[in-house]
Amino acid sequence: MYLRKRGKYWHARFFDTETITVKEKSLKTTNRQEAMQKLFAEGISNPASEYSTRTDMPNLLETIDLYAKSKINDPLAPKTIIAYNSSVKKAIKILGNKKINKYTKTDFTQFIQHLRTNTKCRDNTIAYYTRHLHTLFYFLQQEKYIENNPVTKTKTVDIEVKPIPPEHLEMILQNLLSKGLYSQYYLCKLAYLGAFRKNEILNLRVEDIDMKNKLIYFRDTRGLSNDDTLQRTKGKRTDTIPMLDDTYEFFTKMIMPKEGRIFHYRSYEGVKTFWNTVMKHFGFKYKFHALRISRGTDLANAGVKLQFLQLYMRHRDYRTTLKHYIKIDIEQQRISMNNDIHFALSENIQNDK
Repeated sequence: MYLRKRGKYWHARFFDTETITVKEKSLKTTNRQEAMQKLFAEGISNPASEYSTRTDMPNLLETIDLYAKSKINDPLAPKTIIAYNSSVKKAIKILGNKKINKYTKTDFTQFIQHLRTNTKCRDNTIAYYTRHLHTLFYFLQQEKYIENNPVTKTKTVDIEVKPIPPEHLEMILQNLLSKGLYSQYYLCKLAYLGAFRKNEILNLRVEDIDMKNKLIYFRDTRGLSNDDTLQRTKGKRTDTIPMLDDTYEFFTKMIMPKEGRIFHYRSYEGVKTFWNTVMKHFGFKYKFHALRISRGTDLANAGVKLQFLQLYMRHRDYRTTLKHYIKIDIEQQRISMNNDIHFALSENIQNDK
């Protein structure tokens, strides 16, 4: 049973087990508290929510499929589905796989607390889980499965990922060569040159390399199963970047297959293993993603314009390029700005003459 207001009076709606129908009756009061007291007088001490009368209430695991089916006109990318799966499975591991109307705000407060204290999750990892869970429950709320969203999104924390100094990058690459790890060397060097995200480099195919026109394609892979491909692009985009001369020269020296993926890793874990081994050897603490940031920084310090950097880094918003990836050398920036000023002044003097 649940309460709702129709006109000026509160009404009680309930399921009649004798007639197997939903019935409704007026409680003849405009005061909600008085309406609740009338319910208690009838022996209903805990009236149910409007949404609990649904007979098709899914459990938490089933919500992923429901949500995915609702996106039939704009299918979720494989990487997005993986994100929802991992977030839901993490919640189920801690809270159990209950009917979705049985979860409360207290449950997810405990969920967040457990992640912080028991599993030592970072703030951004927790934000990742809560963001996807909140979206799922918001969808369920819109579909009238639940009345309130029990998940509160937590905030992300900006973490500065520092670029790798050129001398350290050279040490890393030479270490791989000295150990005969040529595939790993090619992977890291190319990840740097093309400013690849890890999933982009792992799924790079021969067909994506256009040596004739000096272009690199980052193709969308929506609709492909996880067995066919890893997620190859961020979001749902297909991007194209120009192949710079140093990248073109590197490709000419690489031994590549005739077709298909250039690097054969089932997941990022294999890359993470050898990368962490090299980091431990030198006592470095760089992330694999730092290769991408280093390339953006090096191009910026070389004087490449922001518009090109945004294109090359494949950012929709130039502010992302500036904020997270471009660590311009201040001294070099000062020299460059002074050169521009001196050039402009000299041009003005020549014009005055």
